[in-house]
Amino acid sequence: MSTRLSSVILPAFMLIPGTQVEDWQIERYAHIPANTVSLSKTAMTVSVRNSAGPIVYAFDQARTISGFHVRGTFSALPHFARPDIQGNKGADDFPLRIGFVVAGDKHLNFVQRLVAADWVKRLYQTAPNGIGLDRVQFYTLSQRPELVGRTRIHPDSDLVHETFFATASKPGPFHYNYRLPEPLQVIAIWISMDGDDTHSNYDVTLTELGIE
Repeated sequence: MSTRLSSVILPAFMLIPGTQVEDWQIERYAHIPANTVSLSKTAMTVSVRNSAGPIVYAFDQARTISGFHVRGTFSALPHFARPDIQGNKGADDFPLRIGFVVAGDKHLNFVQRLVAADWVKRLYQTAPNGIGLDRVQFYTLSQRPELVGRTRIHPDSDLVHETFFATASKPGPFHYNYRLPEPLQVIAIWISMDGDDTHSNYDVTLTELGIE
C-alpha cells in the first residue's frame, strides 16, 4: 500500500552557514575510516584521510527541493593513477557528492533489518514517522569530463542513484549552481567526500550550501 506524502515548499534554505555541527549526523561505513568534520559559524571543513562517510542533515518533514548551490575550496582532489578509471570498482572516490534522501514507499522488513548495513538502517531511521524512502539521489562532482550528464545506479547499492553534474579539474575555490531536472520530495540532505579507494588525503571547506 502506498503512503500519501505531503511536503512543504519553503523559501531558499541555507544549510551552511546557519547550522551547527550537532544538527548533522556524522556517519561511517563499516571497515572504512570516517572523515573528520568541523563546523564553524562560517564554514564546514571535511578532512579526508584515506576515509569516507555520510554527513546527513534530516528534516522534520518532507520538503520539495528544486535546486542547490554550493561554494567552497578544495585543498586537493582524489588522486588516480589513471584519471579514466574514476568511478570504477576500486576507484570510486569523488571530491563532492550532494545527495537528497527522497521520500517514498520503501520500508525495511524484518529480514532486511537483520542483514542491512548499519548506514542503511540509520538512513531509514531519519525518515519522519510514516514516511519511507525511495532512493538517495546524488549529484556528483567528477574529475572526468566525459561523465558529466551520465547517470547510474550505484553498483554497491540499488538504493543509491547518481547523476554527474559538473567537473572539478583542479584544487582551489569552486562555486556551482544546479537546477534539478524535476523537483524532489526530500527528507534529508547527504554530503559525501571520498578518499578510501585511492588512499587520498585532502580537505574540503564548504562556505555556502543552500537549497531551493
